[in-house]
Amino acid sequence: MSTFEHGKQISVRYDPATLTDKDELPSGKLWPPSPSPMYLFTLVELSADNSDVPTGAYSMYVIPEKANWSLVINQDVSAGSPYDPQRNLLRVPMQIGQLSQPTHGVKISFRPCCARRSSKRSG
Repeated sequence: MSTFEHGKQISVRYDPATLTDKDELPSGKLWPPSPSPMYLFTLVELSADNSDVPTGAYSMYVIPEKANWSLVINQDVSAGSPYDPQRNLLRVPMQIGQLSQPTHGVKISFRPCCARRSSKRSG
């Protein structure tokens, strides 16, 4: 869980997957890192790649590829329901990099990255 201004929180719930050196990620295909999707709960509006994510609950997936990964935020949070791409709120590229040490699990974290946008215009 991450807490931002005014005590507003963002959390992700998921069953952490444990990957071994023999596991291969499904390149170019939707991947929940556990048997069920990750679930995002946000009490603050988010923004990613010029798209807004209103407060609420969402399912999250990643699409791993060799050089680029994508994050998919989907509006369906019904337990056990199959993935429906028609319910996607957004699909955005992710920043990727190299870890200093190998890891065998999934870790999700949030951090503020930008100045707060304002909808006010001066004229």
